[in-house]
Order: sequence, then C-alpha cells, then structure tokens
Amino acid sequence: MRLDYEKISLDQHGTLRSDGEEITHERTIETYLKSIHPTGDGYEIRIGLEVRPIEVEDTAYFVKRVQFLDAGIELEMSDGTLEFLEPGTLLYGPEGRLVVRIKSAAESARFLSAPYHELLSRGEYVQGVWTLQWKDREYGLETRDDPR
Repeated sequence: MRLDYEKISLDQHGTLRSDGEEITHERTIETYLKSIHPTGDGYEIRIGLEVRPIEVEDTAYFVKRVQFLDAGIELEMSDGTLEFLEPGTLLYGPEGRLVVRIKSAAESARFLSAPYHELLSRGEYVQGVWTLQWKDREYGLETRDDPR
C-alpha cells in the first residue's frame, strides 16, 4: 500500500529529512534507516504495510563504525547490519569520498566521518594513491571520478 506522506530524503552525510526539515528523533531515524529497500528506480521505506518513497542523494547506506578484529575489518552499517570489509571493493573518489560495496556487492555505502578517518588512519596516501595496511598486507584503494 503506497500512501501519500511528506517527502522523505537522505542526504550525502546520512541525514534524514522530512519536507526539508532534519529528522532528529532517534527511534524514527533508526527505524527509517533499517527499513530502506531498493526498487527498480530508487529506494523506498517499508514499515509494516506502509511504503514511502525516499529520495536518496548519494548512497542509501552508510558505514557508521569500523572495528579491527582478528577475523577482519568489521563495518557497522546504518541499517544495523554488520559486514566484513572486502578491501578490493573500496573506492576513493573526488573530494575524499570513500565508498565500499556491500550487500553482496549489490549496493554502495559511504563512510561517515569517524569511520572514514579510522580506516584511513591505517593507510597511506602517496602520489595520488591511497594504500590501506592491514595484517601485514597492503590494499590499494581504487580511485574514480564517481565511485558509485
């Protein structure tokens, strides 16, 4: 059932808005972020029988936390799921935009500020190339003009 509601949007920094006003209620934010689903031409929020379109400015998912574990680098996603980082799926784009492929490489997630700095603190930037060091290995970050 699709109902007419206010316009919901998600900006490039992970901020949810309703008719342009920032949503600040934590439970609403958590519920919306956990309820985003891809459609053929965008995204929607599904809560029970209600379906609301959501305008996504950049990515529908965000990396909220990075944890360096013996098993690998664990990423906490904005939808509450956990994923292990596949370093080969990291893409470094213009203006410091860092994204990773998630959900079996079906989606992209943008790193929020704290996990971005945490991950790149383990790396090195030399002559225009980022290299991530982890467990005695180095992973080059692919650089693209538009890493979607």
